[in-house]
Amino acid sequence: MVKGYYRMIDQPEDSALTMEHILAPHRQQTQRRMQAQDTVLCIQDGTDLNYHGLAQCDGLGVIGSNQTGAQSRGLHLHTTLAVSPDGTPLGLLRTQCWAPVPRPDDDHRPSHQIPIEEKDTFCWIQGLRDCREVAAGMPHTRLVVVMDREADIFDVFHEWRQEPSVDLLVRVKHNRRTTEDDKLFDAVRATAPQAHLQLAIGRQSARPKRSKQKARPARKERTAHVALRYAPVHLCPPEHHQATEPVSLWAVHALEEDPPPDVKPIEWCLLTTIIRPP
Repeated sequence: MVKGYYRMIDQPEDSALTMEHILAPHRQQTQRRMQAQDTVLCIQDGTDLNYHGLAQCDGLGVIGSNQTGAQSRGLHLHTTLAVSPDGTPLGLLRTQCWAPVPRPDDDHRPSHQIPIEEKDTFCWIQGLRDCREVAAGMPHTRLVVVMDREADIFDVFHEWRQEPSVDLLVRVKHNRRTTEDDKLFDAVRATAPQAHLQLAIGRQSARPKRSKQKARPARKERTAHVALRYAPVHLCPPEHHQATEPVSLWAVHALEEDPPPDVKPIEWCLLTTIIRPP
């Protein structure tokens, strides 16, 4: 026990106490469970760990600021959770934790001139690359990498097509240009509905504005009647990617029909590499 304690304190390379080493046995078991599935959803998401109250703690970064400019200190955690199509958790596939560092005041580069490797959003691409490595060891299991709106960046789609060994499912944030005359939302809205669904919308209480969150009005419980559309789209690269070819994906769009008066209709849009079967 004493020897183990000193090894932990000294942290030689062969027994370093790191998040990656701690997770390694669990990751192995997660992959073993994934191999028993035909399809696995690899869900990426991030969260901030707020340690602002720990005034004496070193190694923290800036995770936000309020209206007065006061900064909150903590860490950002990005994870990949493996889940079966029926929602059964299979295990944690990957974690990445870092202390965000604000850009220096003298760094006046436009966002498009900053290499993606220097941006916080690079974690989505790192997660995608990790899923590719995992997929190489389980050829009979289909991996679908699920990402939130923060991952709706052209670099992610461009990265995917370099080696399309896994599928993508990304929630849309940007109404991008397509190779046609219409932008993304207009292009998919113009197609005929493929199905009509009824969704139970739960009650939601009001929430005042917070440092990183907008105010939220109260919402009554209701049943939403939703039109489902999907269509192939060809997204144009942004101006700083003009040498890059457009990327071809499928757009899946859900829009509430006849919402209650003074209620914003439910509208969701996803981009995916999963091709609709004939």
